[in-house]
Amino acid sequence: MESVLSPIVERTFNFAVDPIIRQLAYILRCRQNVDELLTSFESLELEKESIDRRCDQAQNNLQNIEAKVKEWSRKVDEFKTELEKFRNDEGHTKTGLSNVLFLFPYFWNRHRLGRQAKKMAEIVKNLIDESAKFNDVSYTDNLTSNDFTLSNPGYMGFASRHSTVEKIIAKLEDSSVRMIGLHGSGGMGKTTLIKAIAKKAMEKKLFNVVAISEITANPNPQKIQEDIASALRLRLEGEGENSRAHRLMTRLKQEKENTLIILDDLWDRLDLNKLGIPLDGDVDDNDLNTKTSNAKQGPKEATKEKSLGDYMGCKILLTSRDKNVLTDKMEVKSTFYVEELDDDDALRLFRKEARIQGEMSQWKQEIVKKYCAGLPMAIVTVGRALREKSDSEWEKLKNQDLVGVQNSMEISVKMSYDRLENEELKSIFFLCAQMGHQPLIMDLVKYCFGLGILKGVYSLGEARGRISTSIQQLKNSGLVLDGSSSIHFNMHDLVRDAALSIAQKEQNVFTLRDGKLDDWPELERCTSISICNSDIIDELPEEINCPQLKFFQIDSDPSSLKIPDSFFKGMKKLKVLMLTGIQLSSLPSSIESLSDLRLLCLERCTLDHNLSIIGKLKKLRILSFSGSRIENLPGELKDLDKLQLLDISNCSVVKRIPPKFMSRLTSLEELYVRKSFIEVSVEGERNHCQISFLSELKHLHQLHVVDLSIPCAQFFPKELFFDKLNDYKIEIGNFKTLSVGDFRMPNKYEKFKSLALELKDDTDNIHSQKGIKLLFKTVENLLLGELNGVQDVINELNLDGFPHLKHLSIINNPSIKYIINSKDLFYPQDVFPKLESLCLYELRKIEMIYFSSGTEMICFSPFTDCSFTKLKTIKVEKCDQLKNLFSFCMVKLLASLETIGVSNCGSLEEIIKIPDNSDKIEFLKLMSLSLESLSSFTSFYTTVEGSSTNRDQIQITVMTPPLFGELVEIPNLENLNLISMNKIQKIWSDQPPSNFCFQNLIKLVVKDCHNLRYLCSLSVASNLRKLKGLFVSKCKMMEKIFSTEGNSADKVYVFPKLEEIHLNEMDELTDIWQAEVSADSFSSVTSVNIDSCNKLDKIFPSHMEGWFASLNSLKVYYCQSVKVIFEIKDSQQADASGGIDTNLQVVDVCGLPKLERVWSRDPGGILNFKKLQSIHVFSCHRLRNVFPASVAKDVPKLENMSVRRCDGIVEIVACEDGSETNTEQLVFPELTYMDLYELSSIQHFYRGRHPIECPKLKKLSVGKCNEKLKTFGTGERSNEEDEAVMSAEKIFPNLEYLDIDFDEAQKWLLSNTVKHPMHRLKVLSLCKVNDGERLCQILYRMPNLEKLGLTEAEHLLQESSESRLGTVLQLKELYLWLSKIKGIGFEREPVLQRLELLSLSECHILRNLAPPSVSLAYLTNLKVEDCKGLRNLMASSTAKSLVQLKSMKISECDELEEIVSNEGNEEAEQIVFGKLITIELEGLKKLKSFCSYKNYEFKFPSLEVLIVRECPLMQRFTEGGARAPKLQNIVTANEEGKEEAKWQCEGDLNATIQEGFNKRLQSASTASSLSLRDSPLQVIWLDSRWIPKSCFSKLNSLTVDGCQFLTDVVIPFYLLPLLTNLEELKVRKCGSVKSIFDVKTTTGLGAAAFPRPLPFSLKKLTLERLPKLENVWNEDPHGILTMQLLQHVIVAEDNADPREANLELTFPCPCVRSLKLQGLPKFKYFYYCSLQCDMFQTPTEDEMDWR
Repeated sequence: MESVLSPIVERTFNFAVDPIIRQLAYILRCRQNVDELLTSFESLELEKESIDRRCDQAQNNLQNIEAKVKEWSRKVDEFKTELEKFRNDEGHTKTGLSNVLFLFPYFWNRHRLGRQAKKMAEIVKNLIDESAKFNDVSYTDNLTSNDFTLSNPGYMGFASRHSTVEKIIAKLEDSSVRMIGLHGSGGMGKTTLIKAIAKKAMEKKLFNVVAISEITANPNPQKIQEDIASALRLRLEGEGENSRAHRLMTRLKQEKENTLIILDDLWDRLDLNKLGIPLDGDVDDNDLNTKTSNAKQGPKEATKEKSLGDYMGCKILLTSRDKNVLTDKMEVKSTFYVEELDDDDALRLFRKEARIQGEMSQWKQEIVKKYCAGLPMAIVTVGRALREKSDSEWEKLKNQDLVGVQNSMEISVKMSYDRLENEELKSIFFLCAQMGHQPLIMDLVKYCFGLGILKGVYSLGEARGRISTSIQQLKNSGLVLDGSSSIHFNMHDLVRDAALSIAQKEQNVFTLRDGKLDDWPELERCTSISICNSDIIDELPEEINCPQLKFFQIDSDPSSLKIPDSFFKGMKKLKVLMLTGIQLSSLPSSIESLSDLRLLCLERCTLDHNLSIIGKLKKLRILSFSGSRIENLPGELKDLDKLQLLDISNCSVVKRIPPKFMSRLTSLEELYVRKSFIEVSVEGERNHCQISFLSELKHLHQLHVVDLSIPCAQFFPKELFFDKLNDYKIEIGNFKTLSVGDFRMPNKYEKFKSLALELKDDTDNIHSQKGIKLLFKTVENLLLGELNGVQDVINELNLDGFPHLKHLSIINNPSIKYIINSKDLFYPQDVFPKLESLCLYELRKIEMIYFSSGTEMICFSPFTDCSFTKLKTIKVEKCDQLKNLFSFCMVKLLASLETIGVSNCGSLEEIIKIPDNSDKIEFLKLMSLSLESLSSFTSFYTTVEGSSTNRDQIQITVMTPPLFGELVEIPNLENLNLISMNKIQKIWSDQPPSNFCFQNLIKLVVKDCHNLRYLCSLSVASNLRKLKGLFVSKCKMMEKIFSTEGNSADKVYVFPKLEEIHLNEMDELTDIWQAEVSADSFSSVTSVNIDSCNKLDKIFPSHMEGWFASLNSLKVYYCQSVKVIFEIKDSQQADASGGIDTNLQVVDVCGLPKLERVWSRDPGGILNFKKLQSIHVFSCHRLRNVFPASVAKDVPKLENMSVRRCDGIVEIVACEDGSETNTEQLVFPELTYMDLYELSSIQHFYRGRHPIECPKLKKLSVGKCNEKLKTFGTGERSNEEDEAVMSAEKIFPNLEYLDIDFDEAQKWLLSNTVKHPMHRLKVLSLCKVNDGERLCQILYRMPNLEKLGLTEAEHLLQESSESRLGTVLQLKELYLWLSKIKGIGFEREPVLQRLELLSLSECHILRNLAPPSVSLAYLTNLKVEDCKGLRNLMASSTAKSLVQLKSMKISECDELEEIVSNEGNEEAEQIVFGKLITIELEGLKKLKSFCSYKNYEFKFPSLEVLIVRECPLMQRFTEGGARAPKLQNIVTANEEGKEEAKWQCEGDLNATIQEGFNKRLQSASTASSLSLRDSPLQVIWLDSRWIPKSCFSKLNSLTVDGCQFLTDVVIPFYLLPLLTNLEELKVRKCGSVKSIFDVKTTTGLGAAAFPRPLPFSLKKLTLERLPKLENVWNEDPHGILTMQLLQHVIVAEDNADPREANLELTFPCPCVRSLKLQGLPKFKYFYYCSLQCDMFQTPTEDEMDWR
């Protein structure tokens, strides 16, 4: 009993005594408690100061402070107030403790103060503990590309420009307008205006994507392409200009969303097609290859290449200072002028910028007019300079004289400059002006830090903050503008020019950009020299005496620029040195004298030797080798103990990193090592080198920013921790997979914590990588690949729920089953509280994003209400085990969800499961839903009985068949895409509820949904009142668009806002427009596109005559039953007033074999088409004419007319009332382009008495038409003249483009060009040229001809008397197709040597490009395609002349063996292609090398893109040396992401090609099946020395098809032992093969060669089309090899000459069961042993399909 009571008594005693002791302690420890409080508060204050500094730095970098940090700061401030009250408490005075805290006799005050101090100390401790959890105090807004593009702070609309804005918006809405131009002087605000217009267009939902690129006076095609691609989220990494253009054009053509492309500030013509911006509807002057490609394509592809408005979703808005650039050079028809602001708008803008309230006095208004002249840029600059300035400041401006706008601009900039608050800011301003277009903010940080102009700043982090503040100050002054992204800024070129002028005068700054330096100016007093993108005519001087120079920069494209060794001796005070794009065999030794140098950038350079000298630059703070080729990093760099930034990113070759190099750089703050290829020569050293390099980073305690690529997690040291970094971008794993999905590794200067992680190797284990796992706590942008067994993202990777993660992508992961598995979470927690996007791609085992063990239906959730609340986008693709997307308890958290995209998930049945007794679920912000290829998907949701989600227990009740039922509401859905959803039978219920929630749907895409019989009911259609775009295709069962069953007798009003309707491949569709809808339905339709709907017999039935008043674009393709486009009632009476006005502008019909008429009857007086601009008719063979006479006479705006390949066309315009002739002349006042091609039955254009009038015709194409059609008349009166289509006299002077048959050209051009010269003709295309002299006569009468295209030419230029006229050919581009010429004739016609572009296609007789004597010094682009006769392309002397060549593409030339040939010269020579940027070699079966002569060394200093595809014999690039310092990758495959798609270039092209070839050879030799024709393994058939290890060890199927290099046998003797596992052999179309197996050679080898008899596993042998085949074995194979398993033999279509040797078939194989022989006119058959053949027959066609 006592033992039981003892603990009870003890607890009771403690319970009674402990409070007493605690209260006494407050009295006794009062002084100690107060001291502890004050001490702990000092720690809190230090922590607060640290947090405040971090917050200030973040705000300076334009980041947002975390809410929890703000709340913590508020608590600290409140506590500080309370502490002050405590310290001032009167009780301290009474107790004597107010200062020195003596004892107090009054116990009550001691108790009160001691207790309060204790409680407050606990609060302090909690606040300190809370601050320790702040890994980050800030975050960056995730702005979209459109946010940056349309950023227009401070925009003010002006009344004087309102009408211009509205007119441009109207043009953007007009589907027939592709390009719009805006022009005006510099500084007028064109850029600001177009951004406002684009933003307004976005608000009106005209476009989903806006891409903007600033062009400038020197356009950078790559930058323009990347700007557009960025907006489209398209990657163009590692592509050449042509490849980028192709990808960009393909994407823009495929782009489902409307796209606006803004090209700002054009100075000259810009070739949009070469950039990749599709221009349809225009004859492509720029690429005459289109003409021949169309001829080779089928009719469908050809017409779609030409059709106007084929990509209506892409519009182009251009701005320029020169109207002529827009109208003449870019051929923009809709242009608008931006003029100076009127006085009212100018003063309103000035008051805003100067912050002047109320009216301004008259004399001040006059000053504004005087200095600004209505120029917005000057108004902003002057206004901000005069902010809050006194009248005395204004008075100073009265007496200054101004001359011209530029002077006004310079004075206004000077005014703002003078008012900058300090010299530091002025220096920063001048640096901004020197940096050119769209510079990086980080570059400015580096320059300022290097110059040391940031007083009191010692760290790069502080420098970033100071520069951010300075840029904002300059923006506030109107001197600097926002950049294209958050890491750039910009400066208007007028401000830049003015600033550089001021800098030159005040600070002796010399800047040259995009110019030429012929003579060095006097530089002795110069403080800064910057030479960028400029030609330095003379070499650099041996030495420049610049004793005051602090900043020196050369950014040079020609890498041949040499820097003398003593060049830097006279620059003792230099602090910043930047050399870009220069090839340096060694650094000049004079660099050693730069003892004050703080920044050294050697970027995009080739650096071979003598880098050790850099180690002597002891004051160096910043060192960058970014993008350079480096042999070795010298060990002396470790002596740079003050270095704070090191950048070796994108360095293509680093063979050695010295040991203990990084650990010595203890001051390093920022390290950039992304995409650097580290290689060493000794096997095994590479891994050690990389591990050692990374291990040393742990000693860098100042490191705050890391940008790093690590090929394998094994290299990541266990003791390395990066989680405390301010900024990191780290790639760990296989870099080739990082481009899959939506993941993008940010730019190295973007402040973003990003991690890409893949663990493939079995030795990699994420759980052993503590340093990597710690990154999950802070990461914001995360890509996960394979993770070696990880199944649950949250529970295995970060139990904190990834608190800072914004973007998560998981790709190609075979193990992950769950993102969240709730059964392992024991209490509610925050999960993905900041996640904005989630992308899951090819997760082969994922079953659920969120898995719950049976509790989710009662809404018990293991995560808090702040989880997932910021999720905006979820995309899931190829996750075959996923059953549904969301759990029921997750939905309430998805309040921000805007986009759902799910595709190719074979097991997905629904998006969500809902309990049968639950309320409705709402996705209030969901705007876009895309479901594609979900074979098990039946409905957006399914209902389940009870609350269990255990899949074995749930009972699914299908409530209704539609995709969308009543339990889910998506009221703001705007875009719905349903593709290949074959289980869906209905999208909506036929009778929608009263609260139908899809009323905001704007775009609906339905494709490949085979069980849909109709789109929706009329009741549903009547509720889709905002629908603008309807796209339905390949729904095989759909018979009509609307279901009318159960509809009331009243006609229904449907689709009032619908603008576009596209119907494609709808095999069963018989009706589009039901008669049951009201007459005002479809009232907004502007574009109708019908393609391959074979049961439609008419497009617009007669009851729709009034419905298409707003229609402006109609396209009908390949509808086999369509007989008429517009059906007009026979009873319809003509209206004397002209009938209904239509808005139709584009008509395009193609491939309609039954089309008899476009209009069922002449619509005159019923409908008029006065706005028609373009009509294209292609391959409509029953059509006899295009226009009724009434239409042709009243199309005043017709600009384009094309009629091609219509055999039945007799006339273009039908005779009126069947009359024989018409005396009224036809006039097409706006027609600029006419195309008549392959009209075999045409008699005349219009059976009239006069040629047609086309006063503006610029482009004419007539070819392969009936001879009765006379194209030109001479102006003389005759019957023949009256039948001519047009008058030469009126047409020739205006023509710019002419495509015509040569016979027609001889007849009309030679007889008329003397009287009617063709001075404007720039492009000429001729077919079937058979007389070179006559051709020469024609060309010399066209003095301004620039482009010539010849098809099927037998002759080229041949000198004639015409060449002695006073005309010199100006040809720049020559295109030859299908030409039967042996030589181009450069030597005969020297003017051809001035060509800039040469394109050759299918010129099979051509043997080479030109004789050795020919120089092609002007050629910039060379394209050679499918020229079978070429053995080599050019001689070495011609190659040396190609000094301007930028692009070379050679493809499909089957006999080509080399590009450059030796012309007999045995001396060593160097051949330099100085400007060649892109080389493409593709489909060259016999190409062995670029040049086979060993004594030629090739240099490609500008080469950036090398593509080598399907060149199986190319083992080396050249037999001599070949260097390309700028080349980083060699592209070798078409497939993106394919392992061998890119080879990393190491500078030496030969070594790279050789290594890549060896890898392909090894890979191909271990494959299980092989097609020899396109394989690099051809080389081992030619040379046994190339046989790789384990060759053919896995090969069981070999196909030898069309291998003409085989001249005797198919399988040489030395390959027999390697092919013992071969089971199937197919040999076909090898014209020289006599035997299949070479057995004869083996008989002399003896038994040592290989064991005999050699067992073969061959089971099937197929031989086809081998005209010279004599036998299968060239010797009796008995005792040499056996084929015991051979069962099937096929020998077919030998086509051998019966007079030649007999075909012998010998089979030492007793198990042949099937022998099939076909087409063997003469053969001899015998066998060695008994043949047990069950079947002897000829093969069927199906069995020969493999051919």
